Amino acid sequence: MRRLVLGLALSALVPQAVHAQRRVLAFGLSMGASVATLEASGIRLDTTSTKFVFVADSVPLPTPWIDRYYLTITPGAGLCKVMGQGWIHEDDSSGTDLRTSFKTIRLGLEVVSGYGAGERIDLLQDGAQWTAPDQWMMSVNARERALGEIWPADSAGRLSSDVHSMLLRVNAISADAGDVSLSYEGNNFPRCLTEIQAQSNPGS
Repeated sequence: MRRLVLGLALSALVPQAVHAQRRVLAFGLSMGASVATLEASGIRLDTTSTKFVFVADSVPLPTPWIDRYYLTITPGAGLCKVMGQGWIHEDDSSGTDLRTSFKTIRLGLEVVSGYGAGERIDLLQDGAQWTAPDQWMMSVNARERALGEIWPADSAGRLSSDVHSMLLRVNAISADAGDVSLSYEGNNFPRCLTEIQAQSNPGS
């Protein structure tokens, strides 16, 4: 009974797109889709301060713990990256609550969704300045520490053919607040980067 309750709790946290059908990833969105195609499907896209990055008001297969969805879409490559950002954990300088949330979501992806273990990322730079237990979030914010897990495209065929990788990671927005994000990069992501770089350096 205890295992059943844990399984139900975890299944509520993992992406429904993965849980329902492994071939349908990126929260039900298809890589390469244009802004016009996505809007025609009923998804409203709002621009952000970053060119080619939009906020979607909805996705076909949402995930309960994710608060906002960011889509990178360029004119030539179309949709090439989707990032779901979780709710913000505040007053958590030690990162205790955030790390607990990360581990629960990671377990859901590995066990409930059947992805198995990805490539763990748990790094602290040599000579890091922020190393005290109550400075854990500050070390992430200062990019001295990284915590995440990545599933590359060759993960035993677990990713759909248009997805290059899936990344679960911890992010910091201040010295005592952060969130967990889940992102998918498409096989067309390098083409996206080329367009973004060309836009940033029009004279090069």
